Amino acid sequence: MAYLTADTSGESWSACTDGDVRDTSLLVKAFQHRAQRLVNHVGQRVARLMGEGHTQGTAWNNSTIDLVHAAKAHVELYTVVTFCDVIKTLSADPVILRILHTLSCLYAVYMMDKNIGDFMQVNCCPSHNFILLTSNLLDVNLYFLVCFY
Repeated sequence: MAYLTADTSGESWSACTDGDVRDTSLLVKAFQHRAQRLVNHVGQRVARLMGEGHTQGTAWNNSTIDLVHAAKAHVELYTVVTFCDVIKTLSADPVILRILHTLSCLYAVYMMDKNIGDFMQVNCCPSHNFILLTSNLLDVNLYFLVCFY
């Protein structure tokens, strides 16, 4: 959870090529930015509501939708990080490792696509780059994965 205290102001997602979208460190960084922004947003909202005279409980209750959204972002970050970390520690056939790596990237890209607005708000995903990169990644690798099995 150290990502919550990292200074990410002015940073953006630097994926510009097909190879970049397969870089798990860049994907993890994008998920960290998103989760950090959503957690900070909830904290600021609760503080603002308390500053307006609401009790802590009322401020918390009035922020539940944002809290759930931030929790989902944190869980998705945890899932992507764990998936990528476990693959790095496996000792298996290189073909299997490559397939698992591709699968982890596909999962991350799928989750980014599902929550594209969040990623665009933190400059982790310029829309023109994301559409180009995901279409290329999905076209080539889904064909490979389907044919392999």
